[in-house]
Amino acid sequence: ATGPSSATLTTTETSESVALPFYGVNGHYFQGNPYASNIAQRVADMQAMGVSTIRMDCNSIAEIQTAASLVSQFAPINIQPIFTPYPAAGTSETAAYDQYYAYGQTAAQSLAGKVPVIEMMNEPENFYFSSPPTGNGQSVTNWAASASQWPAFRGAVRGFYNGFRSVDRTKQTLIASPSVGWLHYGMLVGLWTGAAPDGSTGAAATWDITNYHWYYDLGDIESVNGINVLSVLKSTFKLPIVLSEIGVQYAIAESTYDSYISTVIHEYATGASTYNIVGLDWYQLYNADNN
Repeated sequence: ATGPSSATLTTTETSESVALPFYGVNGHYFQGNPYASNIAQRVADMQAMGVSTIRMDCNSIAEIQTAASLVSQFAPINIQPIFTPYPAAGTSETAAYDQYYAYGQTAAQSLAGKVPVIEMMNEPENFYFSSPPTGNGQSVTNWAASASQWPAFRGAVRGFYNGFRSVDRTKQTLIASPSVGWLHYGMLVGLWTGAAPDGSTGAAATWDITNYHWYYDLGDIESVNGINVLSVLKSTFKLPIVLSEIGVQYAIAESTYDSYISTVIHEYATGASTYNIVGLDWYQLYNADNN
């Protein structure tokens, strides 16, 4: 697909700008082979595909620091780290804020200016909240069954962002929101506005890029259940969008797979200017379990 090779974002607070590679893939260095061996071959494979970013889940501050040490080995491919840990059960919002503020500071000391983007948490609806939403997750109140977990989640998101920014004040590295998929954007709206699933209000969270996931089995992101998800994200947050996981989750015919790849990447690339999409990350670099 034709499309931008990169997007340059200028922050509103400063004149600093960050160049974001447009095409990327997901990889799992810390989960071992084939991603952790022969980095030179991984880089060559990505260059041959025309991608320039590899998304890398980091399950601790130690792994964040390791990712920072790998930047030169992966160059010219950019590492896009995801800080995946969630607060422990029973953590208060204040305690979570303080803990993740410290995490954000340490992450920035390791990564600021070395990577274009760092993400806060991966798919909280699958990996943090204990109960699924009612409805489609379009409203934060759909998550009422998980209301007791919300304060720590909100505190962690707020704390990580503010801690990172206390070190990286000029936005050398941009910070992406927690990633959600399907119609679960109500979770992000709640964070953004300070609303909670139980109807209460509190401090609002912020980020620099809205992060979203969308797969083949979910249908067309521009027209699902009568909703254009990309339009909702653009109008609600008024920020650039990174689709950090796109792909196929289940076994389908090879011809269908090939058609989907060419169709969806073309759709997102040609819609980049319409929706302010600044990045696509295919899931994943190497096929595993039909992903």
